[in-house]
Amino acid sequence: MKHGIRWAGICAVAAALAASAADRVPVKVGDELAYAPPGAVRCTGWTGAAIETCRVGRIFGQSVPDLVRPFEERVMTNLWRCEFWGKWFTSAALAYRYQPDAPLKAVLDKAAGGLVAAQSPNGCFRPTGPTPS
Repeated sequence: MKHGIRWAGICAVAAALAASAADRVPVKVGDELAYAPPGAVRCTGWTGAAIETCRVGRIFGQSVPDLVRPFEERVMTNLWRCEFWGKWFTSAALAYRYQPDAPLKAVLDKAAGGLVAAQSPNGCFRPTGPTPS
């Protein structure tokens, strides 16, 4: 009995979906909106000033060698401290998407290259202790 009711419900839903698909109205006008390309939109006023403060003070103001050093030396005991590289890099990448320019691209390349160079032969990125095998 339960299976019969379940089967009838499934058939009813399938019939309703098929009927609604047949009643679709054809699109007469396509979408006119599109995303602006990276760097095409600039914020001004308070928001623009805040974004520029972050770019200059927190992205360009950070020492890339200091961010990479824990991964090179592997002597840290506070594991949470090295997650900052990823947060900083994500912010820098989003800033580059907002305002692509050569100096920021150079900083991104230096940071990514430094982290990749600190990778151990088995592929491990780690700021503490010897590399696991």
